[in-house]
Amino acid sequence: MDNLFEAWRTARPPYYDQKYKDILMREFADYGARTQDIKAFETAYEFYIYAFFVGLYNNEKKPISVKENSYGHKIEFWGNKSNKRERKDFSIIQKYIFTALVVKTDIDFIALDKGEITEESAVSKLMETMEMYTNGGMGLIREKFEDDEPFFYTPTGFLNFLLESSISKKEI
Repeated sequence: MDNLFEAWRTARPPYYDQKYKDILMREFADYGARTQDIKAFETAYEFYIYAFFVGLYNNEKKPISVKENSYGHKIEFWGNKSNKRERKDFSIIQKYIFTALVVKTDIDFIALDKGEITEESAVSKLMETMEMYTNGGMGLIREKFEDDEPFFYTPTGFLNFLLESSISKKEI
């Protein structure tokens, strides 16, 4: 095992379920989610990160039916905004996601260190966990969007959803 974090972040871009492409990815990131010409997420991968945390905080994992990756942005570039004037770098998000994945993924790290399992198989498991949480999060977001479409078009809609959905799950 050389460096699992580096292997994970430089692997292929993660997938999401194709059924969410038009209703979520394009609505909130690729083409808009515009309320007076303001996009909810500057990039599709930022929405992907949001959906991951929604799924994670709600412990909502769903397998992907049809894999989609229309944004093609590798994890190693997520949050790298230092070259943009108005945005600060938030690439630390990569480490936060990785830490959550290590905790939530069933990997025998001793076997990995001994070479009994490959780094590629460990990365594959991490990616699968990430994709399942993201898919679960997108499912929750879509349910809310279909029930109350204007909800996400308020200034704090996405924050409120993350807070409300994770709190309500804990109360159950």
